[in-house]
Amino acid sequence: IQENRPIAGTNVNAGTGGTDPTPCATMGSDVWFEFTATQSGQYVATTCFPGTTFDTMIGVWDNPWYWIPSLLVCEDDSCSGFGSSHNTNTTAYFTATAGASYLIEVGGYLSAQGDFVVSVAPVATMRYGFISSGTGTMGYLI
Repeated sequence: IQENRPIAGTNVNAGTGGTDPTPCATMGSDVWFEFTATQSGQYVATTCFPGTTFDTMIGVWDNPWYWIPSLLVCEDDSCSGFGSSHNTNTTAYFTATAGASYLIEVGGYLSAQGDFVVSVAPVATMRYGFISSGTGTMGYLI
C-alpha cells in the first residue's frame, strides 16, 4: 500500500492466515498488504469508504520480516462520523517509525467476505471529503 493512495481489493475466497490473538480472533478471510512509513508519527489505516461492502476488521503488525510479527492494533466497527452505511467498516490508528515496514491485515468479522477500499496515511494528512448516497443521507469519506 502506498501512503495516501486508497486501493480497491477483495477477500472473496481468501483463507485465514493463522489464528490471530485477541482482539483479532474473530477475523477471517484475511488479505495482507505491506506498508512502509515515510515519516514517524501517528498513522491511520481505514476501510471507511463507500466501496467497502462487508463487515471489515483491520490488524496492523510490526516486524513483518520476523518469524512472528507483533500485533500493534486490531480494530472492528470504528467509522463513527462516516454515515450509517459505514458503521461496520474500520479505522485503526497506530504509531509508525519512518522507513519501517508494517503489515496491514484486512479481513472480515466472522470471515465475512466482499469488496473493500483501504487506505493508510499519516493522521495529519488524511484527506476528508463530503459524500452523499442519495436523498436524506450524508457522511464523510476519508
